[in-house]
Amino acid sequence: MKTAGKPGRIAFDGPDAVVVVETVGSWAGLSLWKQEDLHTYPFLRED
Repeated sequence: MKTAGKPGRIAFDGPDAVVVVETVGSWAGLSLWKQEDLHTYPFLRED
């Protein structure tokens, strides 16, 4: 982003996407929720 004239920024409020990793023993699961998904399914929360 620096070449575009804007410094990079990390913020944890209002994310574009949420990545969830769950592990149980030697098993793991991965989920990716986009902002549209978070609005469509209100039971998904960013906390």
